[in-house]
Amino acid sequence: MGILDEIAYILNRQYYAWKSFIAYRLSALLWFFNNSFTAVASYVSITVIYAISSGINGWSYYQLLMLSSTVNMITGLLYYFLNPNLSHELLAGQLDPALSRPFNKLSILISDNIGVWSFGSVLSNLLIAVYALAHLHLAISFIISYIILLILGTAGFGFFMLIMLFIAYKFIKSEEFVWRMIDFANTAGDYPINIYGNLIGIAIFSLLIPVGLASYFPALALFGRLSLNYFILIILVNIAIILFSYKIFNLLLRSYNSGGG
Repeated sequence: MGILDEIAYILNRQYYAWKSFIAYRLSALLWFFNNSFTAVASYVSITVIYAISSGINGWSYYQLLMLSSTVNMITGLLYYFLNPNLSHELLAGQLDPALSRPFNKLSILISDNIGVWSFGSVLSNLLIAVYALAHLHLAISFIISYIILLILGTAGFGFFMLIMLFIAYKFIKSEEFVWRMIDFANTAGDYPINIYGNLIGIAIFSLLIPVGLASYFPALALFGRLSLNYFILIILVNIAIILFSYKIFNLLLRSYNSGGG
C-alpha cells in the first residue's frame, strides 16, 4: 500500500465516523457543548486571575490565553485520534479484525477509534486561540514558527501517549492510566511549565511527559522568546521523539495478544 492509499483509508474511516456521529443530531450537539466546556472554563479562570491580580509573571492575559487554548487543543486532538475505546479493545484483545487489514498499523489504530465527540474541544479552543491571536498583533514569521513547532510537538506527544498506551497494556493492564496522564499533562500545561522550576519543570514536561514541546515552546516561538538555535533544537528533539517512538511502537505492537491473552 502506498502513502495515497493510507491517506484515503484514514479519510474514509473519518467520513464514516462523522456520518455515524452526526446521525444522532441531538446527541452530537450535546457532546459538542459538553466538550467545549474545558475551553470556557479555562477562559473564565484566566480572566478571573488577571482581573484580581497581575497574573503570571512575564505573561500577559492574551499570551496565557493562547498557551491554555493551545494545550487544550492538543488534548482534544489526542482524544480524537486515541479514543479511550482503544484501551478497552487492546486489553480485551479485540483488535484482530482491524489489524488484519492491509494498511499500516498506525493508520489503522488512529482511524478505527476516532473520538469525534472531542472535536468540540478542539474547535472551541481554536476559536479562543484566534481571539487571543487577534489581540497580540504578532509577526507572520512568529506565527509560522508557532505552527511548525505545534505540528511537530503534537505528533511527538501523540506518539509518546500511544507508546504509554501499549506499556500500560503490557505491564499495568489498565484502561485509565493513559487518559489520566493526558489529563494531568493538560492541567500542568495550562500554565507556563517554567513555573514548576526553570530546569526541573522544563525537563519533566519536555522529556518525561513532552506536553511542553507541543505547547510551551510553540508559545515561546509565537511570542518571539525562542532564539533560532533553540528553535532548531526543539525541531530536532521533536523529530527524534517521533522517529524513536514509531520504532518503539512497532516493537510494542508485537506484544499484543488476541483475546486479551
